[in-house]
Amino acid sequence: RIVIVPVPITVRTQTLEIAATSTGASHVQISGVYQYPTQAGGMCGSLLLGDNLNAPILGMHIAGFEELDRGFAEPLVRETFLPLFNGLITDIPEPNYYPVSDSRIDLDGTIFPVGSVGKAMAHFSPKITAIQQSSIYGYVEPTTAPAPLDPKDPRLPPNSSPLFKGCEKHGIVTKNFHPLVLERTRERLRTHLFSKCKPLRSVPQLKLTEQQAICGDPVLPFCDPLRWNSSEGYPYFKFRPAGETTKKWLFKLEELPSGLVFLGYHELLEGIISYKRKQRRLGVVQPTIFVDCLKDARIPIEKCSVPGKTRIFSMSPVDYTIDFRIMFYDFIAAFQTRRFDNFNAIGINV
Repeated sequence: RIVIVPVPITVRTQTLEIAATSTGASHVQISGVYQYPTQAGGMCGSLLLGDNLNAPILGMHIAGFEELDRGFAEPLVRETFLPLFNGLITDIPEPNYYPVSDSRIDLDGTIFPVGSVGKAMAHFSPKITAIQQSSIYGYVEPTTAPAPLDPKDPRLPPNSSPLFKGCEKHGIVTKNFHPLVLERTRERLRTHLFSKCKPLRSVPQLKLTEQQAICGDPVLPFCDPLRWNSSEGYPYFKFRPAGETTKKWLFKLEELPSGLVFLGYHELLEGIISYKRKQRRLGVVQPTIFVDCLKDARIPIEKCSVPGKTRIFSMSPVDYTIDFRIMFYDFIAAFQTRRFDNFNAIGINV
């Protein structure tokens, strides 16, 4: 629903201070904003428009004082955006989603929904753990337990869906680093990688073949086959034939004593992967939809009753996985081979 409210606008002469929020937005000071007598929750991002102008967009609503019924918009001018178009301009087409209003969830935080996929294409996460009790269960007191997967898990308080609470963490905005710190870090990392992360192969193009990307290469370190028992990703999981338990149905494979041989794709995957590759060559990036899933893993028992402690992982569609491996796996192999030199570890030491 579009609501247009006519308001008189003036330019604020004093600097506007916007306090930090609990969702992660930092404290900012802005000068030269527009102000007008209207404000309500949910207005941030609304456009301030002018009548009878060739360029009618004047600014974007960024803050307000509801008790004073006063809103503020940051001016939007052409010069602000011109630097963004220096260099390659890439088109990113918008998919045809269902309206956001059709969505069953409304996540808190700095999250900007763009649409919904409808019930027929929705992903449903398992609610029962696949973790099996070991033979010593009952003899040793455990310190961990399978993480909650079900919103109705009795260990959780009401209205604390593990999936919703986990996804809301995507909307926690991180604090910004100073641009000079980022630039210095980028240069140091670049110099380090050129020194410590040299390619493992001497080939004209450091790209995997489809055989290597799909079935692996025992000669190239860490170049394992695709994980066949993991999901195909969106939208392929909705087309998995009955009785299939892996994603091998999307591939034509021959099994030899030396391993699998890639012969071709299922027509569904062939059509999508060919289309996306043609579009990329034309400078058009087709959107890739990842699916957020709950990680079925053991966590400390005391965390099982805390909302949002079940981990989330984002699952890519298999066409993206294949092309990512083709383009980047030589770097991954070189990086992991020299992982102790490249500061590669799980977790963060503070």
